[in-house]
Amino acid sequence: MVLKKYALSFILFIVLFLVKLSPWQHFLHSKIWVIFAFFVALDFLVKMLVEQGMTNKRENFVQFYLASVVLRFILLLVFIGFGLFMYKENQNLFVLNVFVLYLFFTIFEISTLLSKLRRF
Repeated sequence: MVLKKYALSFILFIVLFLVKLSPWQHFLHSKIWVIFAFFVALDFLVKMLVEQGMTNKRENFVQFYLASVVLRFILLLVFIGFGLFMYKENQNLFVLNVFVLYLFFTIFEISTLLSKLRRF
């Protein structure tokens, strides 16, 4: 079950690893693994909140989901601010990598959410 939940993260890890070894590595920030670890941890937190909302006859699902969206956005802004403060080199590339990974994880979160909502 855990492997199924994080299969897309594992696939993305492999893709990032292969890109890091390829001639296209200049498209990745030097701290890409920190960014990736942040998003995996954030994804874990969001999935735990959504699963908590799915319990108790799913009455609180919307509140838990919206709380996870707000928490994700606040933590993302804090992470970007921290990253721009700490990593002075290639700041544009850092923000671009964060944005691309944010879109990746958000798209797959929405697709997972839609599959759960079809079973309501």
